[in-house]
Amino acid sequence: MFSSLSNSVIDTINRAKEKSKENGINKFGTEYLLWAMFRDKNTICHFLFSEYAITEEMLIPEYHIIRGNDNDVTVKLLEVLDKAKMIAKSFKSDLVFDEHFFLALLEVKGTIAISILLDLELDILELKNDCLDIFDLNNEEDNKYTINISKKAKAGLLSPF
Repeated sequence: MFSSLSNSVIDTINRAKEKSKENGINKFGTEYLLWAMFRDKNTICHFLFSEYAITEEMLIPEYHIIRGNDNDVTVKLLEVLDKAKMIAKSFKSDLVFDEHFFLALLEVKGTIAISILLDLELDILELKNDCLDIFDLNNEEDNKYTINISKKAKAGLLSPF
């Protein structure tokens, strides 16, 4: 499971697992992953959330989550891991790095992490685009036949009819 993950991503997973156990939860999910990503000041997650004035306390869910004990991670967390591997591969990377992991967390629907972000009134699409822009993963030169309308709108280059 960890063979294609960078050391920083493995550290994030271990930090999330430790925090969930500290809270008496043996099966950790995306909410702990989100928290662990934010805790590392060198991640895109920490950088973006700091720009939005998000604090660590805001990322801790206020509701109790009940889970079975059949595995130490949730199905959604496994889905995030698989998605991160696909994203890394699409950017021709042999390893999953923090930015791939964060993008995957933002793309997998129906997670507690997404619920937390929506409760904080964050725009998931804007977070994804910010991440892609920061790491220059939105390489428009790869596809000369499309136009990034969001980028043009932000730059004020679109005419309103």
